[in-house]
Amino acid sequence: MMYSIRTMAKFSFLFVVILSCCGKEERDINCGYKNIYKTGAHFLTIPNQISPNKEVYSIGDTITVSYIVSDSIYDTNLDTTFLIEDFPFLPQTLLYRFDGSGEWSNGFDGVNEVLVDEKYQYSYGGGSAFARGIYSSMLYENGTYHFEFRMVCRTTGRYVMLTSDQYNDFARTGDLAALKFYDEFEFEGKCFLGYYISNVVEGEDHFDDYIDELMIIDEINDAFISLEEERQEFFGSGSLPLELSGTYGFEVVE
Repeated sequence: MMYSIRTMAKFSFLFVVILSCCGKEERDINCGYKNIYKTGAHFLTIPNQISPNKEVYSIGDTITVSYIVSDSIYDTNLDTTFLIEDFPFLPQTLLYRFDGSGEWSNGFDGVNEVLVDEKYQYSYGGGSAFARGIYSSMLYENGTYHFEFRMVCRTTGRYVMLTSDQYNDFARTGDLAALKFYDEFEFEGKCFLGYYISNVVEGEDHFDDYIDELMIIDEINDAFISLEEERQEFFGSGSLPLELSGTYGFEVVE
């Protein structure tokens, strides 16, 4: 999905942080590309496939969440597809549960059953400001990156799933050791040292039906921003664009 330059500017300061924290500059102003968002970063998008994709599930239903993308990755900022082999993608998937009390709780950790193949390296993590989540790497095989897990619905409630990449956290917090590793990663046509790795749900995300729940999360950490003008009254001062954070809302009923 493409957003206007004016809209993207609402969180472009994030990329100023990415570049300034590393003490780096662009290799060549635009490297001959469009640099649509004027951010000085590669925008690499990972599609989130959720099956079945529906807003209401029942106890016992299984939701399969897959992150699958070929190594020919489209950069939405430079409007160019790059061949990027064996990139260290590190997706993190958080699940928030809401029971109508006005507060959130963790959606994983025994609340719902999570099934992950042993071939994937993953762990559970998270702090008090954010829900605990699944932290993993993506396997790179035969020109394709992939990670997948299944969740068996065991507990009723309304849920919001958010997906990002740990690189984005490294950039926000100024983790110089981690960023140096990414700086040194090369692929043909690489222009910038900064990235923004976004996750976008394929199909319906039910975003607008879960504005209230997202606002509850944001009350604690003030982290979110929206790229859609009609949603910007609800969010505003954060650096996590919800439309690029794999936002997916759903409900589990008896």
